[in-house]
Amino acid sequence: MKINWKKIMIAVGLGMGLLGCTGCKEKTVEEKENQDTLTICTQPIYVDSMTKLIETWEYFNKPLKAELIVIPDSPDEAEIKISEIRTEMLAGGGPDVFLVRDNRCFNVSKWGEEVQPMLFQNPEKAMYTGTFLPLDDYIKNAKHFNPEHYNLVIMEAGKTEEGQCLLPVAYDYRVSYFEEPQENPIQMPLPSWDSLVSGEAGLTSTMFPAINHSFPDHLGEYADYENEKLLLSKEELYQCVLDSIDFGIFAENGPEVKGLNLVWAEGDLASSFVRNSTGYKQNPNSLLANPNREGGINANITTWAGINKNTKRPSQAFSFLDLLFSDEIMTREGFPEAGKYAGSSTASYFFGVPSHQEAFENDCKYLPDDTEKAFKALNSQINSVRFSSDLDKELQKMRDACREAKGNEEEQREIVKEAYEKIELMLAE
Repeated sequence: MKINWKKIMIAVGLGMGLLGCTGCKEKTVEEKENQDTLTICTQPIYVDSMTKLIETWEYFNKPLKAELIVIPDSPDEAEIKISEIRTEMLAGGGPDVFLVRDNRCFNVSKWGEEVQPMLFQNPEKAMYTGTFLPLDDYIKNAKHFNPEHYNLVIMEAGKTEEGQCLLPVAYDYRVSYFEEPQENPIQMPLPSWDSLVSGEAGLTSTMFPAINHSFPDHLGEYADYENEKLLLSKEELYQCVLDSIDFGIFAENGPEVKGLNLVWAEGDLASSFVRNSTGYKQNPNSLLANPNREGGINANITTWAGINKNTKRPSQAFSFLDLLFSDEIMTREGFPEAGKYAGSSTASYFFGVPSHQEAFENDCKYLPDDTEKAFKALNSQINSVRFSSDLDKELQKMRDACREAKGNEEEQREIVKEAYEKIELMLAE
């Protein structure tokens, strides 16, 4: 019998081909993730630190690769890039990871500097509309990230009913202080707004240099994003405006107000104390912050990270954040096994007070003793935390307009009414 070797070879080839196809079908989700490059969206200010962190991440995750998507500094170019990314996200794509610096909260007054366009006008609202991937299941199995090593009050701001959606890297708030040590230092807790306005607290607005330019800080947490409404009624908001204006104009009424001598204090951001400790050699022992309506401090998230819910590489994306939020990166200890100085300078680039507790303690220990004690006592008064949003600007604009109305109650009430309704529409969009 003649053997048809040609047919046999064809049959063997087809069999091998079928085996190969079967292997393709059985690829795991992880194997499919590993086929593509992880993308991290950030701003120019973080390009150097993220480039170095990518090198460390790639060392621990060979053969995976990552690259940056950078939103330019130029406002016009930024708008184009932001529009491009939003279009991709609406189509089910977009970058995998976001690392964002956002300090709009400190530029809400009409005298503030021009603010860069932002990809997320309102990060908290975006959390509640499903823009970001909930992280709880990934955090449970994290290799490096331990949430208990972070300031829990700060981290709470990145949570919804679905769990942790955004991870705050750093925060900030306005601080005022007296350069020279005071014989009778101001003690915590902060005074209530009622005691400030009445004069009972014995403090004047000259001790709060930014009081007229930071009205949203007075409100603290003011929006319910889940139910798309403000947490204050129109009347409550109107009263908050009057209190803010009443206290803010103390310095304009002469050398003595309600029996109080005006005392002028220096103004700064809390981050200046942890980033520029040598600047406080005078050892100031009396520190204040603009109190919110609950008598505590409102902290504003200045740097945060999150994962796009559209990502096709969730495990890769979280492994990058897992490394970023490791104790080694945040305390600048780094990962020597990945190369000399690997990861040791990444956290140095983040603007704000570290949300990582050990990093916070490390930064504070370089302050003079009395200043360190006063600053830590002040920082413990944080009882509300917000991400910057487009609503901040609207609220400050409303407050400024009411002040210009110079006590015309009818006009002021109309200004508050219009702003209130506009903000509720923005929440519902």
